[in-house]
Amino acid sequence: ENFSRVGDGTFLVRESPNRFRTTAIGRINCIGLQVSLELKRRHDLLSVVLDLFRKSEDILTIDIAVDNLDPMVFAIIPKKRERSFRKEHKDIESFATTATTTEGLHPSLVILTDNKELVSSILSIETIRTITKYISNFDYLWFTDQNPFSKFKKTLRFVFKLPQPQEMDSKIKVPIQMVFFLIDRMASVRLSMKAKEKAQKLRYLASKSEKQQQNNTSQEKKVEERVLTPEEQKKKERKEAKKRNPYKYKVFKS
Repeated sequence: ENFSRVGDGTFLVRESPNRFRTTAIGRINCIGLQVSLELKRRHDLLSVVLDLFRKSEDILTIDIAVDNLDPMVFAIIPKKRERSFRKEHKDIESFATTATTTEGLHPSLVILTDNKELVSSILSIETIRTITKYISNFDYLWFTDQNPFSKFKKTLRFVFKLPQPQEMDSKIKVPIQMVFFLIDRMASVRLSMKAKEKAQKLRYLASKSEKQQQNNTSQEKKVEERVLTPEEQKKKERKEAKKRNPYKYKVFKS
């Protein structure tokens, strides 16, 4: 109902025994959508046994590419995962210096953003209530103009933990409706002029610093290569080859 075209020849693409993907295009306020489904490894006996000790989940990830997004990073994640999430998401680590919350949001969650004014602009009372009510199925959401994992830099990501099949309609239907509500809401979210200029400046400085670091690394590598004698260069190449394939060079003594 939301998209004019779903799937690319086939509705669901099976990427591996437990991973599935589909795409959709043809909707206002977004370029397109990708849905990824990662199921528990029920086909793998070892994984089934290990799951008895470390419980895994069936995960639904919805990625939406947009083209009308001000410079921003905004995420709602479990507090206990803040450190690892920052490490895995360069934009959050670089720009989201603020960790905050808001009234009504489940206490196990934290909001990470580069601008506090986004909290009230993005989160309606109904959205907060939905996230809190369905906390057992909510994993995280992440909005960014700096996505390093996609060719689309401006993206909205929603991740949910799927319930049991018999509970699917009662526990996941409303969170999915929230996704489409937020797609449309984000199309009208705008930073103040001052906040936008600050965000753009920070991104310019971060990009400049990254390019400088890359140039320094490249220069150091060139200097190192110039300094090495032919014999030293050969030793270096043998050492690197040994690291890549240690068994080829290993000597077994009887």
